[in-house]
Amino acid sequence: MNTDEMIEVMQAHTRGEAIEFCDLDRPDIWFDVTDTPQWAWDLNSYRVKPKKPKFKDTDFDLMIWKTSEAEPLHPKNDFYQSSYIKERGDKDVNNYVYFDDVLWYWEFKMSDGWHISQTRMTRAQAQAFVGQSVEIAPLYVLGFRAKDTK
Repeated sequence: MNTDEMIEVMQAHTRGEAIEFCDLDRPDIWFDVTDTPQWAWDLNSYRVKPKKPKFKDTDFDLMIWKTSEAEPLHPKNDFYQSSYIKERGDKDVNNYVYFDDVLWYWEFKMSDGWHISQTRMTRAQAQAFVGQSVEIAPLYVLGFRAKDTK
């Protein structure tokens, strides 16, 4: 890092932004800074903690790295790593595909509860399968859904 980049990270810390650090020997494992950083630039690298994308009803403006196909989207501590996700308008999108064009398994909220699709589909295919009035949710990762108490 150059001096300007170091200053930028330290100023972000003074603004209250979350900071992460990693050992220079292990640049692939980042840890949250929980107290005041020591700013040991000769031993560690520091950065502003990447913000995780917020998902909407449609993720048409987010892209996922094609080479992450068949890998879980949470291989380390973060749910989505910044190297896996790009927003529309970022350069070099040839190695990325739009979220809504990816084949996902889907959950459909029917009158008797949530059901899981038996095949993978794009968002458009899933919505056409159940109709526009049915709530759908992609299964980005397999996990749990809280019991609907309504």
